[in-house]
Amino acid sequence: MVWSYSSSRTFQRCQKQWFIKQHYVSARAKKDPRRRQAYLYSTLQSLPAWRGSLVDTIITKNFVLPIDRGSKLPSKNHLLKAAWRLFKHQLQFAKRNRAWEEDMTRKKAGDDFASLFPVVYGGDMSDEAIDQMWSDIEQSLINFRESDELMSMILDGSKLAAQRPLTFTLDDTNVKMIPDLIVFYDKAPPLIIDWKVQQTGYHNARRQLASYALALANCKPHKDFPDSFEVDAVNIRLLEMQLLTNQQRFYSLSQADIEASIAYISQTQDDINLATENSPKSLTFDNFPSTNDPSVCERCNFQKICWEQN
Repeated sequence: MVWSYSSSRTFQRCQKQWFIKQHYVSARAKKDPRRRQAYLYSTLQSLPAWRGSLVDTIITKNFVLPIDRGSKLPSKNHLLKAAWRLFKHQLQFAKRNRAWEEDMTRKKAGDDFASLFPVVYGGDMSDEAIDQMWSDIEQSLINFRESDELMSMILDGSKLAAQRPLTFTLDDTNVKMIPDLIVFYDKAPPLIIDWKVQQTGYHNARRQLASYALALANCKPHKDFPDSFEVDAVNIRLLEMQLLTNQQRFYSLSQADIEASIAYISQTQDDINLATENSPKSLTFDNFPSTNDPSVCERCNFQKICWEQN
């Protein structure tokens, strides 16, 4: 069993949702169509979640990777053209609900793959709602590219690692974290950047970013990490970048923050072990309670699965 920050949050919201997502869904379960169906539900995204993932894809594939390979700095227009093309392709794919075609796979669809919650469950897919999503994506990428401070922090790096899995073992728990971007420097501690594309509200990402720092400090370095890579978690710099509102939030960690992160991982994993009796594969989603919070149910991808069971 692998612990991640997102899975721990899901478990705290709804244990049944956690079990279906982590241990029941299967894209290849041809002999069990219910598990295949659960996988298809797991791919659904709300419009805001789709907006965020599209922005992240463009930054990763059309900015970070070219820069890390020594290409020239991509222009704002280059990013916007790539985003508009991807936006149109994914929107068409999602509106036609192509993810649910019998022979469709993520590999076959490639970057066009998108599956939207309001298409399956009903919701606002009006022209106004879609136009707002594009406007948000456009503004986020403009803010990203026109931030001189952000560009300097990224371009000053000697190595960039986007969406790189960081794995380590904490006691008996296998931990996996995937930061949006790690910037390594020759003469300074690394910087971890987490992209957010939110319109309103304040979410303190300290715990999430502390988990990233803990993972980077303790993981087995990838082959392309700097030679003799070693860093103390408290020295890693952390940045939460709110791209839509163009706000930067830097976090500095103390040893107490790191210890709190370790305690959070241990406690949530203990809760999961207790609920699963350390053998989740021998259980079914009937063994797990649903949330009592209606708002969680309203946003859950697996509503129809729960309805069929009740």
